[in-house]
Amino acid sequence: MLLGSLTGAIGGGLQSGRFGRKCSLMIDATLFIIATIALILAPNLIVVLVSRFIQGHCVASSVVAMPIYTCEISQPDIRKITGVFAVICISFGGSLSMIFGKFKYVA
Repeated sequence: MLLGSLTGAIGGGLQSGRFGRKCSLMIDATLFIIATIALILAPNLIVVLVSRFIQGHCVASSVVAMPIYTCEISQPDIRKITGVFAVICISFGGSLSMIFGKFKYVA
């Protein structure tokens, strides 16, 4: 997922510039869903690794395009708030996943 995030961060700007922000986000969401289904049904380690790579790419690419898209579609008087709110949600969600990833759940 780390290598996918690297390619997604680099290619995300190019992708959103070429296809547009909305189309880029829809492509990322579709590929993420397909990679998640492939990950769930993975028969071997290669499929798991490729699926995680695609998921990382899609997440990083959408992180690039999403704040710009939210600023583009919002009203001018709240544009700054929506852009900042999008980035705060991304950062807060990543922080929570790191915090709760440290705990082991006992069933």
